Amino acid sequence: MPAAPGSHGFPAIDDFLNSRLEALLGVPRDDVDRWAPLHRYGLDSPKSVALAADLSEFLARPVPVTTVWDHPTLESLSRALAHGPGAGPGNGSGPAGRGTHGTSRPPRDPGPYDEPVALVGIGCRLPGAPDPQAFWRLLVDGRDAVRTMPAERRDLLEDGGRSMGTAPYRWGGFLDGVDLFDPLFFGISPREARAMDPQQRLVLELAWEALEDAGIPPGGLADTDTGVFLGSSWSDYAALAHHGGVPRDIGSHVATGTHDSIIANRVSYALGLQGPSVTLDTACSSSLVAVHLACQAIRTGDSGLVLAGGVNLNCFTGHFEAMERIGALSPDGRCKTFDARANGYVRAEGAAVVVLAPLGTALERGLPVYCLIRGSAVTNDGLSNGLTAPSPRAQEAVLRTAYRRAGLSPSLVDYVECHGTGTPLGDPIEARAIGTVLGHGRGPGDPVRIGSVKTNIGHLEPAAGVAGLVKTALALRNGVLPASLHYTSPNPRIPFAEANLAVQDRTTAWPRRSDARRAGVSAFGFGGTNCHVVVEELPHPDGTVLLLAEDSQQALADRVTRLRAELADPARVTDAELPAFCHRALRTRGAGPFRLAAAARGVAELREQLDAFGAGRACPGLATGESGTSRPRVAFLCSGTGSQWLGMGRQLLAGLPAFRRSLMRCDARMRELLGLSVADRLLAAEEHAGLDDMAVAQPLLFSIQVALADAWRSLGVVPDLVLGQSIGEFAAAHLAGALDFDDASLLAARHARLVQRLAVGRGDTAVVAAGADLVRPLLAAADGRLTLAGRNGPASTLVSGDSPALDELAERLGADGIACHRVRMGYPAHSPLTEPVLAPLRAALGGITPSAPRTPLISTVTAEEITDDSLGPDYWVRNVRGESRLMDAVRTMAARGIDAVIELSPHPVLLKPVRETLEGRPVACLPSLQRGTDDAWSLLSSLGELYAAGHPVTPGPLLSGVRGRHLTPDRGGAPLRAVRAPEPAPGPDEPVHLVPVTAHSAEALLDTCRELSNHLEREPGLPVPDLAYTLGTRRTHRGHRVALLARGRQDLLDGLARVADGTPHPDLVRGAVTGHRDRRIAFVFSGSGTHWPGMGRDLLGWHTGFRERMEDCDAAVRAVAGWSVLDALAASPEASRLDDVDVQQPVVFALQVALAGLWTDLGVTPAAILGHSLGEVAAACAAGALSVEDGARVSVARSHLLRHRAGPVP
Repeated sequence: MPAAPGSHGFPAIDDFLNSRLEALLGVPRDDVDRWAPLHRYGLDSPKSVALAADLSEFLARPVPVTTVWDHPTLESLSRALAHGPGAGPGNGSGPAGRGTHGTSRPPRDPGPYDEPVALVGIGCRLPGAPDPQAFWRLLVDGRDAVRTMPAERRDLLEDGGRSMGTAPYRWGGFLDGVDLFDPLFFGISPREARAMDPQQRLVLELAWEALEDAGIPPGGLADTDTGVFLGSSWSDYAALAHHGGVPRDIGSHVATGTHDSIIANRVSYALGLQGPSVTLDTACSSSLVAVHLACQAIRTGDSGLVLAGGVNLNCFTGHFEAMERIGALSPDGRCKTFDARANGYVRAEGAAVVVLAPLGTALERGLPVYCLIRGSAVTNDGLSNGLTAPSPRAQEAVLRTAYRRAGLSPSLVDYVECHGTGTPLGDPIEARAIGTVLGHGRGPGDPVRIGSVKTNIGHLEPAAGVAGLVKTALALRNGVLPASLHYTSPNPRIPFAEANLAVQDRTTAWPRRSDARRAGVSAFGFGGTNCHVVVEELPHPDGTVLLLAEDSQQALADRVTRLRAELADPARVTDAELPAFCHRALRTRGAGPFRLAAAARGVAELREQLDAFGAGRACPGLATGESGTSRPRVAFLCSGTGSQWLGMGRQLLAGLPAFRRSLMRCDARMRELLGLSVADRLLAAEEHAGLDDMAVAQPLLFSIQVALADAWRSLGVVPDLVLGQSIGEFAAAHLAGALDFDDASLLAARHARLVQRLAVGRGDTAVVAAGADLVRPLLAAADGRLTLAGRNGPASTLVSGDSPALDELAERLGADGIACHRVRMGYPAHSPLTEPVLAPLRAALGGITPSAPRTPLISTVTAEEITDDSLGPDYWVRNVRGESRLMDAVRTMAARGIDAVIELSPHPVLLKPVRETLEGRPVACLPSLQRGTDDAWSLLSSLGELYAAGHPVTPGPLLSGVRGRHLTPDRGGAPLRAVRAPEPAPGPDEPVHLVPVTAHSAEALLDTCRELSNHLEREPGLPVPDLAYTLGTRRTHRGHRVALLARGRQDLLDGLARVADGTPHPDLVRGAVTGHRDRRIAFVFSGSGTHWPGMGRDLLGWHTGFRERMEDCDAAVRAVAGWSVLDALAASPEASRLDDVDVQQPVVFALQVALAGLWTDLGVTPAAILGHSLGEVAAACAAGALSVEDGARVSVARSHLLRHRAGPVP
């Protein structure tokens, strides 16, 4: 219902709605998320009726209550009332006239949870592929696993009827060893196991494997709400039993052994899962419908984790005959999907189970994310041309519904994994439906790619959908689209060109057409139940870095030559193995001053960089230098609004734990303050990301800046000074310690909401490529409509104010050849037009408690260092209204002896004016991220610059090649090879790793150790740290155990040999856990006298949690004593003051607090805490009786007093 001429516009309607909702619901307007369904806040049917009546009176026209239901969010309702039901944010007529690149927000189904579901684990047993790794190799190799029926299966199936050796029965996709099962592993008696349908056995094994692939110990899920949804159809084992094929002495186990419902229930029972447990049958769509229902269970809160999938075993002749008689089977045993020769499908068997979790849970727990499920839908054909005849209309409907629920335009989809059975009728109907829904809105050279896994493994019927989902998840994870086989000539009934479709007939790289790769997966049941699932990648970082250090330039050149020779042979090092290659070089590098760093996204790029070094040429990502006697001093610079871009930070979210943990902390806080999920917005498609909405964009920028700071810290880079421009000062104040996290995030959230409500649409801000002296006279001609908002540098000036006046200024400057462009913010920052924001902001910040900064902080309000607790509400009002003085602040910074400036932002927008301000000083200006560039490559390129200049680095996931610290399938589709580059011998400073091995019996423990030893022999390149982490935290621990300490592969092999021989050794501990009594552990904190030179240095170097706690203690002690605990630990023996009691005791206190946290990180929770003398202070902190700040004050005061008394130190 468009507004009539002269009626209320968007701002007035929006303001009225905010006021009425506040009155009706009792929720402050600042607490309502504009994009969230209003029923979250209590808008029920009676209140909707009342709201419609109020709107009718306000607008002087009838507003049906259905309008409130049709537009369930504040944003959509305001726009529908102002501009009509189809209005989106890109119509240009909203308060700011802001667009979103010509797209509009499609309608979304209302619901309490819009969070994507992450697919985090896969277990599969498919024809020709016993596990996900083998399945991926089969796909990229383009192999067809269909074969003639194995003799043992033919003997089972032939029962006096037609011979199974004749076509079309002779062909199929078959599994080997379906009769093999270890019942004792699952606590099942052999007698019961014989009565169990092999499908039950298979899904038990695959559920376990999928959970371990996800890094979730299966034994730890007992008594949780974890759900199980599995698809199954044929019940062949029960049919065999009915025909006398099962021995008669099974007795009471037959009922549960052959009933379909028990397939899912068995998994729930074996693992102790208390969530929904459902076996369902919709024929060939069963397993994909199971995935759909599993996602619904997560979104409705029934389950926090779900296992979903399907199973199919072909053991009964009658079902082959049934499908042959309806004309479904191909006489030549091949699925020729979309080909002119298509003549039916070939039956296949197999199973797959996937683990699904809310994205937030997956990110918080560091689970490996294969892909995201954005949405799904299920329909039925209803009354169509026949019970088993596909319905074009129903297939189009399921596609449209799935993409509407996903909140995605179908034109963003790259690929559809089709049902694609290769039948003459089914293929054209499915292809036309895809073309009708997905083929529009893309260029002629950008068709929808289509394919079907049935061409590789046959039709798994009830398990077919999840097989297609697994294929697509692996393809998204690896960035490769496998070929759909047996396609030589297009089916003439399919209008490929008209529908904008193309068969994926060869294996190719999968380029990103937009911000992420996206695909759809379809499965259709022959009774008419259709399902479609929309999936999207979570981009992973591709960059890694080679770090070298040698004693001379010649030694460095020689080392580069040797490494370049290794890279010359593609068979020795692939792109997938490049991180491990660089990590080996890192562990064996020298300690000399001559340094090289090369950040590369693949072997070819690294070869080019090393060649450039040899030739003395510059090359992107390559840095060289000679370190000095002290490390470079680093400043963190947080920029203001305008650096946001679609896709920012996504790869670090997946690939860098420190960044992910920090960002998820911000996510939780912004949900609390704004009802806004930071992670969801970062991963959203363009029309839903909200990057032009300041209530969204500014909290995102704050969160990314805080997370980037933690990412840099995890790499060993800690700032010596911090500064922030405009809203960047919010994060800078927190990083410097002037505001705690809660206060800084409150500031960012309240400012963002107030600016969006009271300032957006009142004007704009622009950057002029000229100095303030040139710009200021031009502003006089604007009659007060423009303000000099900030001075970024000698040739960079901010101007804000009235939008038409800015247009006039830009035109005048353009005539003189001076660039002037708008900042992506939509409001006049740092100008009188922001004054409506000031009073509410001051009131909202009344409860914050600023402190004196722990790290030097340069203000861009005053251009001076902040040394007290003055960053209260009045300061932040000045920040909003006053001129931003970045140029003067940078000059103040330069006087502090800074060697490098790192901009914490999604894209560098301030480094150029900073360089110009520094006027040739030798200060490196480094970005953290860059628009459209691999996140890891950007970060590591800048890290390489620092390293080459002499800055130390801390090994971590980006440097070790561990992505999410989990052993996932090889990336890039390269097959495993029998020979890998051997791991170098560990150096004396290589960390020791604890490798736990467990089993359910003493004999099984010996077998497991032997298997592990054989695996290490077969895979000499397997990193011991990865193996230790996976065995320690990603596996269920059984009662019989051995723990081995190893620095490297040979240490571990020697230890495993000692276990087999029964030889005792200090690096080996063996034992058994009996009973169920918890072991209760006490932490004891000793007094003084335990210190020694070098204590804690190794842990500081490799354990992030320990280092972070030490940094917290260091800041607390420095605030009281004025000196650094970390500096005291790093001092040489000659310069050490650890024997001075007033230094020794605060240092020991800090170490004890950090060690207690380290034990907790390792899973050891104390039942009691005891402290002796000085140790009582750290004990009180560990028990929560004292804060770290209070503990530091006590330890410093205590040691100061003890220094002045005679006698021994207690």
